[in-house]
Amino acid sequence: MGQRLVIQIVHNGEPLANAYYHWSAYTGSSLELTNYILDLIDNVDEKYDPKQKAVWLLFQTGARLYPNEMIFINDENIDMAPYQFAYDEKEADRNSGLLSLSQHGMEESLGWAEGEVTIDIGNEEIDFGVYWTDSVDNFLEEYAEDENINDYPVINLDYQLTFGTWQRFYDSIMQILDSGNYHAISPDRETIYQFIC
Repeated sequence: MGQRLVIQIVHNGEPLANAYYHWSAYTGSSLELTNYILDLIDNVDEKYDPKQKAVWLLFQTGARLYPNEMIFINDENIDMAPYQFAYDEKEADRNSGLLSLSQHGMEESLGWAEGEVTIDIGNEEIDFGVYWTDSVDNFLEEYAEDENINDYPVINLDYQLTFGTWQRFYDSIMQILDSGNYHAISPDRETIYQFIC
């Protein structure tokens, strides 16, 4: 299928824009793309409104407006003058990202998603949905009776994910992935985290 990722940027829960990335809904690549966007937030033109900001951030990842999205934009009578920065000579490509700012385009992208990340630039929260959680009992029963979960790295992911806590979250998971592990366990040894590789 291609592990299809959608990163959606919202403002206080209101969808602004998203981008679909083929071959990117793996935990590591999703972490890196999200981290890249968060690193750019302070560089956005302060004159931009929230929707312009969202489009600019996704455009910086390599995502581009694609032919179907241009049809949706026209159908929804969206004035594209504020988004002139989102046009260049680079052709839209699903691996680099298909950018949507129309309602129909955003909904279509989310329909394709196998993994989702939502970045709320209003309340500065992140919903990172590119890993799985399971109870230890269910995991052992369903997937891995012979697994020695005592060998899994211990990680605490039980906190609200915000712009302020993102770096801790990012570093914790990347350290585990860099060590070649794709499972971790919570400190109370009740939850298994399965990272997508």
